[in-house]
Amino acid sequence: MCVIIYVPQGEQISKEELKKAWETNPDGAGYAIRKNGKVIYERGFMYFNMFFNKIKHLIGGYDIVLHFRISTSAEVNQLQTHPYEVGNKETLKGVTESPVVCMNGIISGQYEYKGYNDTMSYIKDHINSFYIIGKNNSDDLLNMIAENTNCKWAMITPEKVLISSNFTKHNGKYYSNKNHLKTSYYKSYCSINNTIKTPTLKSLCKTKKLYDELVKDRPLYYFLLDIIDIWQDHPYILEHIFSSTNPEEIEQIAYHYY
Repeated sequence: MCVIIYVPQGEQISKEELKKAWETNPDGAGYAIRKNGKVIYERGFMYFNMFFNKIKHLIGGYDIVLHFRISTSAEVNQLQTHPYEVGNKETLKGVTESPVVCMNGIISGQYEYKGYNDTMSYIKDHINSFYIIGKNNSDDLLNMIAENTNCKWAMITPEKVLISSNFTKHNGKYYSNKNHLKTSYYKSYCSINNTIKTPTLKSLCKTKKLYDELVKDRPLYYFLLDIIDIWQDHPYILEHIFSSTNPEEIEQIAYHYY
């Protein structure tokens, strides 16, 4: 489901938090900043230390948008990482006057072109709309795309950073979600002496109704038990898998980790 973090100029974000965002969304990252009337971006970082070393001197000095990806459909490779330059989606880095965009969510019903994920395919199908938004720096138009796709979008133009209204502000920064900030998940598995307890399907489900639905679907039930056994020592991953209350979405995310 990914996470987008917008850190305005003058704000800070710790290495620890960035590492948590990476661990929760480990399939590659990218960033974009505004500088001297241009947008500078780079994506395709597949290792955290390389990404952090690239952005650590930019944070605070510029408006910066960070995207951490977790795949829900397309392959895991550099090309699938965000953000994307509108009209030049296959370039991994650049300096441009065109808008640069990234997305958090799943675009239901979007046809995916060969080698493209849903975001790249959507941009391809609606390229003129993105150019209009960038030219007018229009929050309202970006919100229309967010509403139509039921996703969260960020756009960086030479003039400003646009984020859809479904972002959350926290400590001066803007988040498409805050899954990586949750600590209750760890606490629920730790005893007083800080040893990790094995999670159960029941403890992972957000509601009793969800648990009951999963138990009734025996093939899915046993599949999820296997997933829990595989990832029991990686609570961030299990939290992501069970972040939904929809059995179909849980199954879709879980297959990525199988």
